[in-house]
Amino acid sequence: MKVNILVGTRFQAAQLAKLLLKYKYKLSIYSSSPKSKWGLEKQDQHIIHFIPLFANIFTAITKIALPSFLREQSVKVFDYLSSRFMREADILHVWSSFGLYSIKKAKKKGSIVFVEKSCPHPHTQSKLLDKEAEYLGVNRKTYSDSFTRRVIQEFDLADKVIVCSNYTLNSFLENGVNKDKLYNIALDASFVPKKEHYRNYYSDTLTVGMVGGSVLRKGFIYLLQAWKELQITGKKLLLKASKTELMGVPKIWKLIEGDNTIEIIGYLENMEDFYEQCNLFVFPSIDDGFGMVVFEALACSLPVVITKNVGAGDFITDAKEGYIIDIRNSQQIKEKIEYLNDHRDVMQKMSKEAKKTFNAYQLRPDNYQNRVKQLYQQYKG
Repeated sequence: MKVNILVGTRFQAAQLAKLLLKYKYKLSIYSSSPKSKWGLEKQDQHIIHFIPLFANIFTAITKIALPSFLREQSVKVFDYLSSRFMREADILHVWSSFGLYSIKKAKKKGSIVFVEKSCPHPHTQSKLLDKEAEYLGVNRKTYSDSFTRRVIQEFDLADKVIVCSNYTLNSFLENGVNKDKLYNIALDASFVPKKEHYRNYYSDTLTVGMVGGSVLRKGFIYLLQAWKELQITGKKLLLKASKTELMGVPKIWKLIEGDNTIEIIGYLENMEDFYEQCNLFVFPSIDDGFGMVVFEALACSLPVVITKNVGAGDFITDAKEGYIIDIRNSQQIKEKIEYLNDHRDVMQKMSKEAKKTFNAYQLRPDNYQNRVKQLYQQYKG
């Protein structure tokens, strides 16, 4: 069976490609990510066809982010070029927003189309982030209405819309997408620690860690508000984030500046070094389709505090590996950190359960590999 993968930048597509090659599908990949980024064996790299995303190339060279309308045009050009060069295939597996022209052409040729979307439905996400931008007092970069319509048209044309969590799946149901069209595949949690992590949970210090690449989506402000109210001696907060982005939101930076209990961590070659410093991982996202960093924290035996809008919560049991709390709730964050600081035996037990949960995921019938295999077998002739 012939399968085409269409994706602007690599995302989770590298894991998909390796899996499909393992199952002997005849694969072709169309992407702006160079062959060296895919991690494929040398004999398989010929299946990767480079299609430029001009906005990304420009930004990589100049370090200047182009305005939204130019990035949108870049995606459309990428899709158009892909549709012209793409071979015929039984299945087109495309990442959302990158493939409307290609999908239309594939459907005319009788192909099955899978559209993959990790984030929630665009309408749900816009409501969440518009409210957050208003609260933080910042302007939010948004897609044009026409580009959003383009994305939704991809969903309409797809045979299956692949989502990565119940959080994302429910957002599509709320926006009228038929449940039969949706297929839930959790992301590939393949992070493997280089060593076992043993912490002294009875020390006089408490180090809390958070990782986030989007100030607007990740809920930094709620953790910081909670942090300011915590009366804990020897507390330390490590933020693995862009200092420039944090400084760009005055309401957030005001809570960080001058506080010697807060440290901003820059580039790390090995993320395991970050998790090793922490006793607890807090991830208070407003919107996170999955949240791979949660699985990285679990792999390093860290208890987690996450919100209901973090997709990885599908695999977390509240009060077992950590806690699942409401979004935008600094009071709940404060209470959970205080409780765990005062009950170190509970935190130590959660640490052990975190690692068990990570290890168990690899063997679950609904893990990434099994769910992909089941989906493709439905359409195998």
